[in-house]
Amino acid sequence: MAGPRVVVTGLGVLTPIGIGVDAFTAGLLAGRSGGVAIDDWDTAGWRSTIACRIRDFRPERWLSPRQIRRMDRTGQLGVVAARLAMADAGLDPAALDDEARARTAVVTGTCAPMDWVWIAHEACFTRGPRAVPPTTVLATFADAAAAQVAIEVGAQGPCVTVSTACSSSADALGYALLLLRAGRCDRVVAGGVEAPVVPSAMIAFGQARALSERNDAPETASRPFSADRDGFVMGEGAALMVLEREGDARARGARVYGELAGYGATCDAHHMTVPDPTGAPQRRALEAALRDADAGVADVDWVNAHGTGTPLNDASETRILRALLGPRADAVPVSATKSMTGHSLGASAAIEVAATLLCMRAGQIHPTLHLNEPDPACDLDYVPHTARAHAVKLALCPSFGFGGHNAALVLRSA
Repeated sequence: MAGPRVVVTGLGVLTPIGIGVDAFTAGLLAGRSGGVAIDDWDTAGWRSTIACRIRDFRPERWLSPRQIRRMDRTGQLGVVAARLAMADAGLDPAALDDEARARTAVVTGTCAPMDWVWIAHEACFTRGPRAVPPTTVLATFADAAAAQVAIEVGAQGPCVTVSTACSSSADALGYALLLLRAGRCDRVVAGGVEAPVVPSAMIAFGQARALSERNDAPETASRPFSADRDGFVMGEGAALMVLEREGDARARGARVYGELAGYGATCDAHHMTVPDPTGAPQRRALEAALRDADAGVADVDWVNAHGTGTPLNDASETRILRALLGPRADAVPVSATKSMTGHSLGASAAIEVAATLLCMRAGQIHPTLHLNEPDPACDLDYVPHTARAHAVKLALCPSFGFGGHNAALVLRSA
């Protein structure tokens, strides 16, 4: 590990199984599913008509009418997550002086603001060009959510958006870790946000045959590592966290959830959707994260897997973990958060990091739901169906994205 320890002092989460730390923790440990049928649009002809959605998010409870008009759902989720994270960390943006604002950074991971793109497209082709909102240009930039978060928390340090497909927020957290270790800032609001449940994205991912088509069973359609898995369930969500150097956090008496101890990243350079069949680049990302944390395979107590529910990913990830863990592979439990939250693309890794920290604090690890049929190609201990009491000192969180992006984070308990 190079540089000072970096810890998480605040969490802001909005997920299909709970908004806020307490509700999200309860959802994780109860094994709640966020899967529902999509009823906002006419879904005739769609391959997949199900998603994991944040049904109880009402922007008017959190945001002014002006903010709602100027932000799409991605921005709204990001701003509320940032507000929750800062409050959870015991930080008031209004109380930050000029120096503190200048030393506060924002790093978010996202694929694209798909909600606003759809709004503009639909307005243009159904009601005419004049119906397109004038804020469309700004709202459809990939950095829109990060900029809105910076405005919310008064951050005048680096403001960065990372877009590496499904590993975006893992890379965002890794970049935040590097900023703090290098002394470029004193705190970072970092994580991921994504709102991809819109017709264009649902239809496109469906045509790519990436999504589950178990439309008659939305609550049980996300089935990572099960032999009857048939694709991922699209999800939405946001998880932002306040990161600080441990010394600074302790000095101000902050509660610490855990340490972001290591980060590793590689690229397959192989194919846009198919993982490298050797698994070597993915494994190197995990090994790099462990080295960065001054840890080894013997220290890993739990893996919160990428676990999408697609046939290729789950079998590939199992092979990689078995090769990495070696003789310990059968003794290390592996969970898949996406079995409950669905796959929120660029936000998924940050949601899984938040889930890992909260489970570590609770002394339990959350289950992998809907693991109904054993798959010979997926033969690890996936903690099926129910949560398990398990002390975790060190957890590994892999993340793999389209385009061959691989990232991994190591978390150490407080």
